[in-house]
Amino acid sequence: MDAALLLGSLAAILMLAAMARGLGLGIPDPLDEAAAMRVAEQTVAGFAAHSVALAKDNRAAVVTGIDGDIVLLKMLGARIAARYFLTPPHRHETPEGIEVDSGDPWFGRIKLARPYPTEVSEF
Repeated sequence: MDAALLLGSLAAILMLAAMARGLGLGIPDPLDEAAAMRVAEQTVAGFAAHSVALAKDNRAAVVTGIDGDIVLLKMLGARIAARYFLTPPHRHETPEGIEVDSGDPWFGRIKLARPYPTEVSEF
């Protein structure tokens, strides 16, 4: 392969990547309370959000429903993954806050920093 062709191709790929990043393509906005409630309600049929606890980096959330059900949200790349629980998932206190375990190794755990809503403290 010609070196000029290789360098030209590499430069074109880097230029396209820089353009995509400059346009904000593939980079989702961090979650806020309203967005977390909206995503949870859109993802799980019949779910009615009541309160939200966000992770410190705003890339994960625990959304508590009116009926006591829970949706865990986590940003994985450019997508938001959700896990639905009728009963509260396993959680434990840490010095920084609460760590919620989804039970799914791919989804992982969500770490919530203090303060968080009373509903999350009690589940």
